[in-house]
Amino acid sequence: MPSIELIEIHSLLVNALWRQILKEFPREAGALLYGEAEDRIMRISHVRLLENQAWDLNTLSTSLDLHNQPIGLFHAHRQDASPSPGDLSKMKNDSLLWVIARSGHPPSGRKFILKAYQWMDGEAIEIEVKETKS
Repeated sequence: MPSIELIEIHSLLVNALWRQILKEFPREAGALLYGEAEDRIMRISHVRLLENQAWDLNTLSTSLDLHNQPIGLFHAHRQDASPSPGDLSKMKNDSLLWVIARSGHPPSGRKFILKAYQWMDGEAIEIEVKETKS
């Protein structure tokens, strides 16, 4: 995957991710992200919400559609939208973009922080996330 500078995600998809956070709480919510890159901008076109931590990369490969590969992985942390040590060790071994939400404990309102990361040159590089209306 090329180096990405910006991830655009429609507010309807952000709302779907928020509903997944609320549904899965206190477990971490997860989703696969699909989209296409153009001029170093990744536009998320749709998401596949995952149940009960089915997004774990160790088990995910058995459920993927080989004709429609995800470009990213979404999950939520209660306290921080930065990659955990476990996230970092998994990031090193895949080419997915990682979108992480800080949902709070317990989650409330629709006030959460989305951050995105791409593993490049031996480190997790933060990517700007922009919520779009169109």
